[in-house]
Parts: sequence; structure tokens; C-alpha cells
Amino acid sequence: MEIDSYLPGPEDTPQGPFVRVYWQVVTPESAECGDYESGGFDQDISCTPDQWDKEDGLGPVKLAAKAILEFGFVEPSGSPKWYPGLWYQTIEPEHNRAYFEDGESKTYSFHLKGFTLEQEMLIHREIYQEQKRIPWQ
Repeated sequence: MEIDSYLPGPEDTPQGPFVRVYWQVVTPESAECGDYESGGFDQDISCTPDQWDKEDGLGPVKLAAKAILEFGFVEPSGSPKWYPGLWYQTIEPEHNRAYFEDGESKTYSFHLKGFTLEQEMLIHREIYQEQKRIPWQ
């Protein structure tokens, strides 16, 4: 198991609330061992609205939900009900070349940073409501 231990320093971390994204790859071989092959930090997505976001009525809550849902359908960690510290993970692996040729499954997890508890609850509700609107493919 290879872990990319890189995390951004204070100079690279967005000001204000953001979503921290991690990735994880499971190969057929690592799955046999009940583990993942590799994983690590992917990116931080700022959820501080800019001028255009504000004009479109997007605040930190909607920006966070939108950023997470751009990766596809997600499920909450542990429970479908909200609780402090809840994070999300993609349900389906990324369908890329490694997936089709080598059977590697790359998934993502999303961790909310710098949000109030009330904002975290609203993000959870927004994700749930948005996923209900999208028909399963």
C-alpha cells in the first residue's frame, strides 16, 4: 500500500471554507488482501463565493455541494443521517483507462473544512436533495 503523504501547507490552503478531496485506488490484487493499493491528497476546492457566484445566488453551502457532486453520486460516511465530522465518498469508481484495462478502481472522498455545523447540515441536505432529482443511469 502506497500512501501519498503530501498535504498542502498553510500558504496553499484556501482562505475560508473548502472541500478537501482525497483519492484511493483499489486493484484486483489489493482487493484480495482487503486493502487499497494507493491513496492520498487530491485537491482543496475553495467554497468562498466570488462575484459571479454571488450574482448567481451561490454561497458556500451550494458551492460545496456542487463541487462534491461534480465527481458523481456520493454516499455519506457511516450513516445517512448528518452528524458532526461527516464526510462523503463516491459510489462509483472513476471510469478511466486503468479501470477498463487493469481493473483499478479510483474513488474519492470529500471532507468539509472551515464550515460551521449549521453549514455542514445544509450541505448534507443539499447533496441529498440534488441526488434525489437526478435519475439513476
